[in-house]
Amino acid sequence: MTKKMLLSIVCSLLSVGFNVANADILQGVIKGAQCHINKTSCIISKKDPHQVLENDFVLVTPSGYYFLNNVTRDVKLDILSMDVKISGSVSENIIDVSEVFIQNNGEYESVWNWDEIQYDLYEG
Repeated sequence: MTKKMLLSIVCSLLSVGFNVANADILQGVIKGAQCHINKTSCIISKKDPHQVLENDFVLVTPSGYYFLNNVTRDVKLDILSMDVKISGSVSENIIDVSEVFIQNNGEYESVWNWDEIQYDLYEG
């Protein structure tokens, strides 16, 4: 079995939980994980020099905070302090993210999509 075929099978099995039709959708703001958990002053901009001290970022909602399991730190930093909607599979305080939307002129637009990333990896 070739590596590409094996990788395709593994990702197909992993992506079962990433179906947007069955996904949870949470709305909130992205904040530095440590500052939010420790209730200290949070970074408000990716230009803030303190952002280098944050190892991770979380989605903060009225019901709690959630780690974005499969989203890179750079993407999280790009959407820092933004009003976002995130679809994915939630388990406790971790989201396996399928799509990230940011608010732009009163409407939400997709800025990160797991299915598109997988497609680019295997077809690109």
